[in-house]
Amino acid sequence: MQNLLRFFYVYRAFFLFILLETYCLYHIVTNKSYHRSTFLNKTQVWSSGIYTFFDDMSQYLNLSNENKNLVEENAILRKHLEAFLSVDVLPLGLVTDSLLQNKFEVIPAKVINNPVNLIDNYFTINKGSIDGVKPMMGVITNKGLIGVVKDVSDHFCLAMSLMNTQLEVSAKLKRQNQFGYIRWNGDKINKTQLWNMSNHLEVKKGDTVTSTASSPIFPENTMIGIVEDVVSVKGKAYYDINVILSNDIQQIHYVYLIENKFKKEQKLLEQKHFNDQSTD
Repeated sequence: MQNLLRFFYVYRAFFLFILLETYCLYHIVTNKSYHRSTFLNKTQVWSSGIYTFFDDMSQYLNLSNENKNLVEENAILRKHLEAFLSVDVLPLGLVTDSLLQNKFEVIPAKVINNPVNLIDNYFTINKGSIDGVKPMMGVITNKGLIGVVKDVSDHFCLAMSLMNTQLEVSAKLKRQNQFGYIRWNGDKINKTQLWNMSNHLEVKKGDTVTSTASSPIFPENTMIGIVEDVVSVKGKAYYDINVILSNDIQQIHYVYLIENKFKKEQKLLEQKHFNDQSTD
């Protein structure tokens, strides 16, 4: 104990200097908008760099799983290619894929930080505005939907995860073609809830849940998950439905950022129609 006290006494001038420097920096950052903006930008770059370093280490240790996922995705693409080469008429599925490519801009990217232990979870992606990323772009994998871009810097973006109680996504039961929405209740990881499904519907365990055509962010029928259980609550008009996500949110690494090229046009038309109805 005496040695520790002696250490602080000997270097008291140095510690006082650090304390005063920290105090001055705090006041400069909090009272000057320019310095505050510069400081926040620098810290974002530093933290993103740290995330990138640790993510690279994690990816190296997880190469076998990543290779397995790439093999599975390549197998799906090969099936599409073989179908294309074996017939004279382009299959409906490939026509749909082609139309989606014309409608959506796709940017491949990588998740570098992905906490899942909060009520409102976000994940960091290694692409930013210089790569063409914008707020409200969708984030998907080859297995389905995982989130929506919330904020963008030059080289990175922050996306709301499906494990975020603030994110609602238009969804449907594919078999019944019945619309509702998904929103996480903050409970279990990789399980979300499907809301606004009337209890007069026949809903079964294993039913597929996908995105809807009304969503301006995601292509229709983008996979979300499958129904785990359905509970009919006495006195309520809607089911309580739990959905197992198609993606393991904790194991997300490679993603696609997607933007509907006609989203603005769609919103303007819908807003015009709404305004016309309001004036009638």
